[in-house]
Amino acid sequence: MNFVSDLIYEMSRYDLHISAINLEPGRYYRFKSAGTCQKTCCEYRIFENQLGAHFKCWRRGIDRYWFASQESRLSDHDHARMMVERERINREQIEAKQRVASKCERFYRNIQKYAYRNSALKHPYVLRKKIIPLSARVTRSLIVLAVRDVRYQIQSLQFIKPNGFKQFKSGGAIKGGMIWLSPPLDNDYSGVIRLCEGWATGCTIAEITQQPVVCTLNASNMANVAKLLVNNFPKATLLICADNDCWGANNAGAI
Repeated sequence: MNFVSDLIYEMSRYDLHISAINLEPGRYYRFKSAGTCQKTCCEYRIFENQLGAHFKCWRRGIDRYWFASQESRLSDHDHARMMVERERINREQIEAKQRVASKCERFYRNIQKYAYRNSALKHPYVLRKKIIPLSARVTRSLIVLAVRDVRYQIQSLQFIKPNGFKQFKSGGAIKGGMIWLSPPLDNDYSGVIRLCEGWATGCTIAEITQQPVVCTLNASNMANVAKLLVNNFPKATLLICADNDCWGANNAGAI
């Protein structure tokens, strides 16, 4: 088994393409996925003793842990060592994301004290999109959006620059995260919830329909969010408002 070639193959299964791997463990290495990313939005980290790796792409919501050895081929000692390593990595991941979520909540709360929606109305991105900036705050030149879980708790943040470049808070949980364009809903809510990808699209839909809208951040996260909403709001009707990227090679938003 070749660790590097196996890892490159595993990453390619998620449409992340890289030609070389730095095997120094512990730190994250950023890279631009060939043919799929316009910016350096991907990164990976090698575990100690080359037990596996963690790779992710914040732009597309990919966040995967991969272990190199097949457990059936391991000795009892190596199997026990791998299980301990897995538990440690999972625990560290949960704790790290909880710390990031707490920082994001404090940051967003502080912005709410000193900034109001009116300040977002003059933001260049908002003016260009011609939208009402729902659930938005502005600090300096950045639009700040709260990425919440299905229970409305903040788990990360999304930042939008005046030129439209979007970035998530490093280390924040994106999978299953969403931007709510409505107040919190009761679990017995029986109305319509519309799902879309981007925040600007969601603002337009909410303005037209005057009904709750949830932005799923990207197409690959839409199924994750839809499942969470179905489980938490069983009486609600979900309508998918996916992007029709018909000009691209891979129309990920098509249903």
